[in-house]
Parts: sequence; C-alpha cells; structure tokens
Amino acid sequence: MKFSDFTVKRLLSSGDYLVGYDEDGNNIRISKSDLASALASSVQAQSVQVQYSSNGNTWHSTYASGDRYMRIKAGSGAWSSAISIAVSAYDIWLSEGNTGTESDFLESLKGEDGAGVEAQDLDITQLAGYDTLLSNISSAMANEKSSILSQLRGELSDELETQYANIQMSSIEETKSLAENDYLTVVTDGGLRKVKISSLAANMGNSLSTSKIVSGGSGKPLTLSFDVPVSAWKAGESGYKAEVRVPGVTEDAAFMASAAPESMGVWADSPFHVSEVLRDTVVVVCDEVPDSKVTINMFYWK
Repeated sequence: MKFSDFTVKRLLSSGDYLVGYDEDGNNIRISKSDLASALASSVQAQSVQVQYSSNGNTWHSTYASGDRYMRIKAGSGAWSSAISIAVSAYDIWLSEGNTGTESDFLESLKGEDGAGVEAQDLDITQLAGYDTLLSNISSAMANEKSSILSQLRGELSDELETQYANIQMSSIEETKSLAENDYLTVVTDGGLRKVKISSLAANMGNSLSTSKIVSGGSGKPLTLSFDVPVSAWKAGESGYKAEVRVPGVTEDAAFMASAAPESMGVWADSPFHVSEVLRDTVVVVCDEVPDSKVTINMFYWK
C-alpha cells in the first residue's frame, strides 16, 4: 500500500490522528487537538481562485460549455499556465462554432443515405466527418473509462483506508503533548520525510508571540483576552505602540500572547505583538497601525 493510493476524504475530525516521531525516534500518533495546540495560530489560510477559457487567452470565473482550459491562483500569487481540461464530444462540437442541443449534435453525426454504392466498395476513411467521429468516439471512451475507475476507487477506498488505519494505528503509542523535538511524517516529491515540530511551526510563519517570555514564571497559567482599538495606537521612536489597561497583570508576570482567531486576518496585514507587561497594563507594538480593532489572547503566570 502506498500513500499515493489514498485520496483526501474530509477535514481532520476530533478522532483522527497524524503519525509522528518523538525525539528518541519512537512512533507516536498525534491527535488533531494536540497538533492545533502545538501550532496555535501559525497557519494562515489562502484563497484559491479558478478561471476558465475556451481558447487559453480570454478568461472568466464561471465554467461554460465549450471551455477547454482552466488556470488557478493561490492567494495573491501569480496565475498558473493554462491547463487543458477534459470536455465532452458535445462541448467540442460547440467549440467548433456549431449551435444546438445534444440531440442536434447526435443528429449531426448521421450521414445521408448513399445511393448506388456497394458495401464492399465503401471506404469509411473517406466519409465526410470521419475524423470528427473518430475523435468523438475516443473522447467518449476516455470519459467512460475515467467514470468507471472513479466509481471503483470510491467503492474500495473507504474500506481499504479503514483497514490500513486500524492495522497501523494499533501499534503506535498516543502522545498527549508535543515537544519541539518531536517529528511529523510528511509526504514530499522526494518520498517520506520527518519534520520537527519546531521547524514546521517556523516554516508556517510562527505567529506564536513567544519572543517575550519572562523568566521565573510558575504555577498554573491564567488566560485573558483584550481588545486594542485603532485609537489606542500612538507613534513611537520605531513603529507604533498601544498601552491597554488589563486589570490583574503585573510587571513581573511571565506571559505568551497571540492574535485571536477573529483577528488573524488583521494580524497578517499589519503584524503586532505584546512587547511587555506592566502593572494592570499590556504594551502592544506594530510597524503599521491596523485598519480595525484587534483582539489578543494571552497566557500569563503571576
């Protein structure tokens, strides 16, 4: 069984696991909640846009009959080159300038009755429309083959994936917490690779605001959430600073802060982070003032 034999069926759910390694090389299985806790808010979603074209030059966002090409773009990146897509024989007929329904197309395949020609004298390759007919038959056969294979994969893949998962997962120890030296198994063009959690978080942007963790913190961490309005930002010597009143925090508190989920988009456009904690006050800094209010979640130890 190879990884390439499997297809993505759905998003991760609470009962799913990823396969990984701890720092000693032992196999571990990592739950969705543990992975989300380790990576926190470090993944920023990007939109994917798709456009279609009948000639590979002019593009539109909604698929139409006769379209033979598509291209894609992730986020603000560049458009891909034109990608040829499978079309039906009817679509090819329309793209050649014909008009009508599928019944009209089928009727166009019929030739006129011959007269005075014996069957043994007939050369089918010389008939009008022979090349088009041959192309239509080849396309129809290819589409039917693809449909049959897709149906077979759909019927077999669920059962095979379940059997494979039961066999593999039963021998892997579950971990409840991830360390920076633990590994995940990833599939690349070069085969299977193991990637450290710390490296994965760094490559994804590492938006965990851990640059200011005061030493000496102890005890159970407390959680709080606070807003920074646009009006709170003041220009400083380098960038902008906002001092937000947060009752209960002290200047000797150890802390770790990150943007709340609803403020991740704002953070991506104008990154901000907590620079220090004073008594009943949290100081937030940024290079450019955000366009809207931001919400920050923070763990701190008194």
